[in-house]
Amino acid sequence: MNVKRAKVIAFGSKEAASLEEFWDAWQWLYDNNIELKEPDLHLLDKLICDGHVIPREGYFENPLV
Repeated sequence: MNVKRAKVIAFGSKEAASLEEFWDAWQWLYDNNIELKEPDLHLLDKLICDGHVIPREGYFENPLV
């Protein structure tokens, strides 16, 4: 995956083939420290809290938002 593909899938410009592909796009953006706008950070935080994106160690002591 690359930045363009991950953003297209995560932001809904292209329909993901599955929920796993959608979550994988967000995971990729998180793992690669891609700069996101505040509303996107809130969604990412929700995906982390819901268990769909795996956070780095210590995330809950120092969350993104």
